[in-house]
Amino acid sequence: MPKSSMSRDDLLQELADLRRQVAELETQVQEKSEAASEATILLTHEIAERFQIEMSLEKEHNLLRTLINNIPDSVFVKDTEHRLVMSNTAHLQILGVDSAEEAVNKTDSDFFPDEYADVYHADERRIFETGAPLINKEEPYLDAMGQPRWAVTTKLPLYNELGRISGLVGISRDITDRKFLERKLRESLEQRNRQVRLSTRLAQDIAATADLHTLYQRAITQIQQQFGYYHTQLLRYDSERKVLSLIAGYGEAGLKMTAAGHQMPLGRGLTGMAALTGTSVLRPDVQADPNWQPQALLPKTKGELAVPIKQGRESAQVQRNVLEHFVAHNFDAVAVTAINPAVVAPVARQAIKQGIYVAATIDMGEKCQTALVTTQDFELGRLLGTAAGRWAARHVPAGRRLDVGILHNRPIAQFAERERGMLEGIASAFNGAFEVAAAELATDADQGLSIAERWLKTQLNLQMILAINDVGALGAYQAVIAAGKNNPDTFFVGGIDGVAPALDALAEKGAYRATVFRPAKKMGALLVRSLAAAIANQPFDTLTRVESALVTPENLPQFLESGAAHQMPPFPQPFDNLHGRKIGLSVMNLANPFFADLAEGARREAQHHGVELVVNDPKQVLGVLDVQSDVAGLLTEADQLALQGFCGQIAAAIEGTRLRQEMSERLAERAQLLEHLQQQNDYLFALHSTTLDLMNRLDLADLLHAVVTRAGQLLNTEHGFVALVDSEQTAIKVKVGVGLYKDFLGVRLKPGEGVAGRVWVTGEALIVDKYDTWAGRAAAVPPGIVRALVGVPLKSGHHVVGVLGAAHNFDSSLTFGDAEILLLNRFAQLVSVALENARLYAVEHTRTQEQAKQAELWRGMQEFSSALNASLDLDTVLDNACRRLVQLI
Repeated sequence: MPKSSMSRDDLLQELADLRRQVAELETQVQEKSEAASEATILLTHEIAERFQIEMSLEKEHNLLRTLINNIPDSVFVKDTEHRLVMSNTAHLQILGVDSAEEAVNKTDSDFFPDEYADVYHADERRIFETGAPLINKEEPYLDAMGQPRWAVTTKLPLYNELGRISGLVGISRDITDRKFLERKLRESLEQRNRQVRLSTRLAQDIAATADLHTLYQRAITQIQQQFGYYHTQLLRYDSERKVLSLIAGYGEAGLKMTAAGHQMPLGRGLTGMAALTGTSVLRPDVQADPNWQPQALLPKTKGELAVPIKQGRESAQVQRNVLEHFVAHNFDAVAVTAINPAVVAPVARQAIKQGIYVAATIDMGEKCQTALVTTQDFELGRLLGTAAGRWAARHVPAGRRLDVGILHNRPIAQFAERERGMLEGIASAFNGAFEVAAAELATDADQGLSIAERWLKTQLNLQMILAINDVGALGAYQAVIAAGKNNPDTFFVGGIDGVAPALDALAEKGAYRATVFRPAKKMGALLVRSLAAAIANQPFDTLTRVESALVTPENLPQFLESGAAHQMPPFPQPFDNLHGRKIGLSVMNLANPFFADLAEGARREAQHHGVELVVNDPKQVLGVLDVQSDVAGLLTEADQLALQGFCGQIAAAIEGTRLRQEMSERLAERAQLLEHLQQQNDYLFALHSTTLDLMNRLDLADLLHAVVTRAGQLLNTEHGFVALVDSEQTAIKVKVGVGLYKDFLGVRLKPGEGVAGRVWVTGEALIVDKYDTWAGRAAAVPPGIVRALVGVPLKSGHHVVGVLGAAHNFDSSLTFGDAEILLLNRFAQLVSVALENARLYAVEHTRTQEQAKQAELWRGMQEFSSALNASLDLDTVLDNACRRLVQLI
């Protein structure tokens, strides 16, 4: 209805309705507003809660991200297309990128060679296809610099909300160092196994091989095969000629060098230096050593190791020989810790005369050293003795005597002073009675051990052992431990030098109770410093006494903390113009830790001044084992230690062979002596039998046959003869022959013809070794019958009446010598006697026969006379007379 036509009531009613509707709307609006306000509040709370959750998640995410980025392991996430979704810092470094953005959506093929990436992708495909994780797989990879490394990797599948694989997460840890250690350990074990195998084989060869040359060749062959060196060779040292000669070399090159007579002078090349110094010479890169001598037959040599084969103990004579070499080869200076000052002093004196400087640790006498770096030996001994006396004062019961054993070296004055100091120190600190119950010379651990073992079995009251050095004392300490007497309250062991093993023994707090420390490295450095200053014409101290200190278990911690055990004197400014200068150092015994430390101090000082130092260990060098590598840096100290052990075995084999040869020679001499005695017995028996024959046999031919036969037996031959000069002196005739000379009985030889004719003329014995080619051979003896022949004259007074001879047939290789001539001469004397006896017998027999004839004639005459007188009948008388005359005639 149009509003103009509506009534007032209608309008009011409509207005009321409108107001009611407005009120309802306002109510609804109010309700809606309140609801909206509540919703807003709820939403605000929800937003705040969500914000707090998101902040917490972001914090956790940041914390997790920080953690992942700071762990050393590589962490990464990939999708099913092998694309990187996330990489931590460690992984980015491996990939060689600076930010995560550079790695996202890229695969391993973008960073690694195909041979690596293909393996990684194959592993990941198996994870995506099977859901099986990859756990702790060791695999190679390349770092950002392209260097190969190793990692252990674990990869796990990732699942989405639908339970489907959506990618993987991986973590990888670098294990290159571990793999390196494993490889080194494996190589070490392999090398140790090779050493054991080689050592066993060498021991077997030593036991089975009597020939040294065969042993040498087997040794280098086994070393070559076990270690795979480029070349292995063994050289023998000739101490008289001072040269090394190759006696065994591996392969064709070794054979050619041996056949060519390869030699190396003492002190030249690495092998010559090893022989000179008595120490191993290791050069992993030979190009860095000016002393290295290349060999034309070994062109690939890059590294070399020469190890001396040494025998026996330290030797004063060897030390003298080495010092003479230093002097003869114009070393600028020498230093020596003398084994026996009296032996080396003449060489030192000669060196000074030649302008070579000499430094020593022992006073060798006037004009024998330029500088002396030493300690007060009496004081060293007194410090040790005082400590021993104080121990005795605390632990030896009152009224009981202290029995002491002394390991000394009295032939050397300085060590005798130490011993004197020990005894005075004990007396000053111990008021009770003490006695040196045993004293023997000992300079090393082996001697100290064996002597102490014997003492502890025989000297039951022994409570103390003191030694002039620590190594001897340490040997005695081992014996004390083995005897069950390692009790600090009941036994005392002490030494001098303060070497590291002695300090270790003190730390055990057992029976080893004291050592007197001498700064070995400092002494070595000061020796070289004095000589370097002298060479450089700089001032230096001619006498330096270094300090010493008593070390016991009580003050050992403070001593070690002070660093005195390794102390070196401060280096001075290096002296000028010392490049190329050379100093030789010969120590008493490098196996003794004190002298090893002294040599180390000397090396450091020499290196500081740029001086070449040659250090000698004075033991007898028999030869050098030399190995070479065709790769620089491949030879190491492990090879050196292994080969030093083998050289010890080779030295033992050489000594064993020498002893076997010496024993064999003695047995041969004994057998020869027994054979000689047997020959003498046979000879005396033959002479005795022949002499008896001379008395019992009257038949000359029979006697001569027996003599020739016996002589032949003693000369080891069946062939012999006797030839006699005929009465006209015109020829000599074979009267008796045995063996092949049976065929020459009656043969007559002219003067000078054959051996018999020559001996007849000269009156001298004669030996012919090759009868067929001899110019004087008898024509009666055909060629090819007699090889060697000997003849001696048979004499009557000064006249030769015959010849006694013996021969070896043509097939024999035997000959005759002076011994055979001596033997035949003895038989010739007997034959001469037999001939003279035969002549005398013949004369006497003729005279007897004449006398018998005369007697018979006289008897016949008497009977004839009687017959004439017995009858008066003339016919009878004449008949009897004729018969008797016929009988007499």
